Amino acid sequence: MIHDFIALLMAVPLWTAVIWRSKSLLNTRGQRSLWCCFLFLAIGATLRLAAIETWVIDVTGVEEVVSVSKHVAIIMAGLLMLRWCDASAPDPEPTPMWRKLAHDRPRNILAIIAVTLAIATAPLASPSILEGEHRVFLEAQYGHAGGTLSLAAYIVVSGASMYMSGYLSTMAARKDGKRLLKICMTIFTTGCWSGAAYFTFVGVYLAYGLTGASAPLSLSLVQVIGNLLQLVCIVALAVGSSVRGFDNVMNLRRYRRWLIQLRPLWLDLASVLPPDAIVKVLNEGTSLAHDRRSLRGLYNRLDQRTLDITDSAVPLATWIEAKLPGRALAASKLEGLRGDNAQAAAEAFALRIAREQYVHQQDPSETPSEVAPLTLSNDPEETHAWLARVSYYYQQDELMDAIADRIDALEPA
Repeated sequence: MIHDFIALLMAVPLWTAVIWRSKSLLNTRGQRSLWCCFLFLAIGATLRLAAIETWVIDVTGVEEVVSVSKHVAIIMAGLLMLRWCDASAPDPEPTPMWRKLAHDRPRNILAIIAVTLAIATAPLASPSILEGEHRVFLEAQYGHAGGTLSLAAYIVVSGASMYMSGYLSTMAARKDGKRLLKICMTIFTTGCWSGAAYFTFVGVYLAYGLTGASAPLSLSLVQVIGNLLQLVCIVALAVGSSVRGFDNVMNLRRYRRWLIQLRPLWLDLASVLPPDAIVKVLNEGTSLAHDRRSLRGLYNRLDQRTLDITDSAVPLATWIEAKLPGRALAASKLEGLRGDNAQAAAEAFALRIAREQYVHQQDPSETPSEVAPLTLSNDPEETHAWLARVSYYYQQDELMDAIADRIDALEPA
């Protein structure tokens, strides 16, 4: 029962990765390689289930078919993973000899040789040990020369693939890039090195058995160590390779947060929009609760809200007196704000003053400021983040009142 439970812990995340990644099959060769890698790993993990093992043997009538199928699947998965890691890591100049082995032609030749040897030497293996309905193959080869030979291609090629993938993914994790990408590649690297440790452990264990000595570890301890290393490897590979999924989740969180933060500024400034735009805003009629719970069309709603705010700020600029932005910035700094926070608070104060004068139908300033009322960027995400900061200070009534109390006695900063 415990063997099936461990097999499920491996198979479930792998099949999840296969299904989730199926939508990216048409993107790039690298993505297809990674998808095939997880597919082979998932097949190998599924074949560990006792019911599947028994069914395959009953259908084929060949005892060795399950073990050799698992080994072939893992060999292919390791080489496909190596291809993806090679594409992800930076290219050194000149390319070292070992790195050239990860390229398509050498890797394909190695795959053919390894799979051929794994199949050809399978009959040399010792029969699996039966533990209830579960078949234990690896430990049955301890001290058995033919069985060790049958595992040689599997251990050497898969182990080498893991070591090379671990080194390449370490290089990829150290590349310049987003922090999330570095974290995910570090997790993926942990999986590669855990897989490399597993094949090293298996190789040393079988080599020790050829000396004729008694096993230094009990059968149960060998299984625990092997299963733990494989489980860490599989989970880390599945999680670490999901950077795009994590990036999407983080983006949704940011967009939702910005949408909610923009709401007070958006509602206040919408009143200065042209009548047809005001009707559109009113018809949208999204409540705060809707902003919090609904992810549907999230980015489009955020983009439209930002556009409404920036469109509203344009007509308000004529009510912002030339010296007001500088005085508001100086007053913000006297209130303890620094850098971008002081600038955002100053812009929020100027917009509040301009909107109040507009609402009370006061005349525009005779000397309007030539400075844009809002700091905008060519990067939409930077603009969203900045307006969210301005909106935060816009609704801080005590701070706005404190700036107003100071501003008359101040010269522009």
